[in-house]
Amino acid sequence: MTEELLGQLCAVSGMWYLVIKNVSVEEAVIAKFQSIRPDVEVMIGYPGDPNYREFPPLPAPIERTKR
Repeated sequence: MTEELLGQLCAVSGMWYLVIKNVSVEEAVIAKFQSIRPDVEVMIGYPGDPNYREFPPLPAPIERTKR
């Protein structure tokens, strides 16, 4: 996964979460993505996987609304 790809994903509407698995991406790149798309939860791996985590940990889950 590259910074360019994450930049392109910023334009995807209707995306509520992004799972990053089996790739190496710098945390600064993920933080930049989240600064542009704070409405998207980013997970490293899937819940239940070893080393699963939300990036960065959110203080509270994001509330979803239908559009």
